[in-house]
Amino acid sequence: MPTRLSPAVAALLVVACHREPIEPERPAPSDYGSPATATASPSFTAEDAAAIVPTILERMAHSDRLALRDAYLALMAHADASCPGVTVEGSGANQVNAWFIEEPCTSADGTWFSGEGYYVTFDGPGEDGGTEQGFELSYELLDITTHDGAFLRGSLSLYDATYLYGDERFDYFELSAETTADPTTAAGDPWLLGLTRGTVSLEADHTTPEIGFFGQFVTGAQDGVVAAQASELWLGQGACGPRLRGTLSLRDAAGSWHDAIYDPARSDCCGDLTFGGASLGSVCSAADALAPLLAEETP
Repeated sequence: MPTRLSPAVAALLVVACHREPIEPERPAPSDYGSPATATASPSFTAEDAAAIVPTILERMAHSDRLALRDAYLALMAHADASCPGVTVEGSGANQVNAWFIEEPCTSADGTWFSGEGYYVTFDGPGEDGGTEQGFELSYELLDITTHDGAFLRGSLSLYDATYLYGDERFDYFELSAETTADPTTAAGDPWLLGLTRGTVSLEADHTTPEIGFFGQFVTGAQDGVVAAQASELWLGQGACGPRLRGTLSLRDAAGSWHDAIYDPARSDCCGDLTFGGASLGSVCSAADALAPLLAEETP
């Protein structure tokens, strides 16, 4: 739950620090303690996985952090001094805006507030003499409902930062959410529509260039995949073109996991799809499906 912010804690939040990637709880290769509905036969072929992998990675990378932030800020515009009574510390680009109420309240314009939340922005000196810019948003057991039916509900933790060290740039985001909004507020975002939920993070090193994917999330039955997990999965440039290293696990509707394992010792840009420990063949995603993602995230 969000911290009750004292001045000392607020100062720590304003001077944001680099976070370690989320480590998924489920080991890779998969733990096959699947539910009773799990099938004995695989649902995906290696060719299926080759087409699915870029789509899943794109969905992870394109989690719209600004849409999630803006939805919260739009609903918080209905707050007033007595309900929910937001405390503001700091100024300019370095601010902490926090609130917590033990009982629900209604603001002057008829908007219902329940739960707690904080929003932090930061832009200033970081570690090693660099600069850190970004924001952090967190809300817990939130319910904001306006008089005309707009709403935002659920729980979310979002951290989005850019680190600048001379000519080097490093981007990082971490998102954990189970939240919903009305269709207008959601504006098509799968996280706000409740189609996607879970915990994901992404690192982009613009000097290498390389992208790291971490976490597990529910995908909304995209291409037959109801959930996916990235375990120390990195996308970079190899002699063979864009290549992955690590593991991307795909769960089917029956609850069975399929692991696409990318071994950096391979001379090609392919991985190996396994099911229950048995190989189903090579996963060779098209270079033109991965290259745009690498180019976009690491300019």
